[in-house]
Amino acid sequence: MPDLVDESDAFHYMLRTVEVVCFASRSGEERRNVIHFRYADGSARPTATELMNLLNDVELALIDEQEDVTCVGTVWYQVTARDMEDVNGATASKSISRVGTGGTQVFPGSVAFCLSKRTARAGRSFMGRLYLFDLSEDFFNGDDLNVGYIPALNQFTAALLLPRQAGRFVPSVGSRRLGGSTPINAITYDLIADTQNRRGKGRGR
Repeated sequence: MPDLVDESDAFHYMLRTVEVVCFASRSGEERRNVIHFRYADGSARPTATELMNLLNDVELALIDEQEDVTCVGTVWYQVTARDMEDVNGATASKSISRVGTGGTQVFPGSVAFCLSKRTARAGRSFMGRLYLFDLSEDFFNGDDLNVGYIPALNQFTAALLLPRQAGRFVPSVGSRRLGGSTPINAITYDLIADTQNRRGKGRGR
């Protein structure tokens, strides 16, 4: 399922799942990445304080890594978290100021790079995507990934796979259709350019 969502969407519950949204902006245009975490069956539902601690972790461990492959001029300004168990779930929101530290010449907004999230189960509801946006023009050689970025990408994907807050929150693929989430066991990527409007050479799965 795509990781970019429309804020106008009606609430869709996902059992034992926290949804984190990372908001960024460039030249007045908003970007978002959505990351899901699962908390254990039988455990207490997360509190607002726990969700704020999770947001601190997301900022320092994930956005910090994504900055390295994002052009100067892109600013992350907010992260939010919500327990998706039901409409009464705890929420948290944090204002931040994080900026891209990559190159200064940016690709058009339609060009992106897709990280594909895999779980132990097959089917579209058990696979997810996260798109990297505002990439430097040297990120690709033609349609192909500049291999010089592979170490930074591998470091970022490794961070995405790590449980957060002493294992309380496990990175997962959320499914609105199934009303739940499944832990991620791998993140893969192709060595070609992607696009969020699905008209490019590469397409995430």
